[in-house]
Amino acid sequence: MPPKRTQKRKSRAQPYTPPLDLKYTGDGHIETPARAGSDPRGHVTGITRDDTIAIASYVDDPSTSMKAKGLPWADIARHSGVDLPRTKHFFPPGKRVITERAIRKRCEEDEGLINTIAEEERELSKEQAIAREDWRVEQ
Repeated sequence: MPPKRTQKRKSRAQPYTPPLDLKYTGDGHIETPARAGSDPRGHVTGITRDDTIAIASYVDDPSTSMKAKGLPWADIARHSGVDLPRTKHFFPPGKRVITERAIRKRCEEDEGLINTIAEEERELSKEQAIAREDWRVEQ
């Protein structure tokens, strides 16, 4: 068996003195140079509530074809008249249009749109109805 420790382990904590350019504001926060100005990494609002309403009304419009409803989210947003915002990225550098996942997520939150493709309702043929009834009875 390994021997028991008889002495306490020395603390690894290092004393830290903040640099002199930090300033206490008196309201519980410390002003730092990093907090000055806007943060370029900040969250971009993405599409607005008005944009999601426009997308939902485009999808619900009876004149919109099923093929148009089956397009990717970015294309549906463009067809509905939404101007998609561009976000700044650091790697690889440049600005890009927001992702389709962000559009889908926002439409799901605001309008309850999980997907834009709706199946057309149609009546079953007589053979299908009989087959389903037989299957139900067997269960």
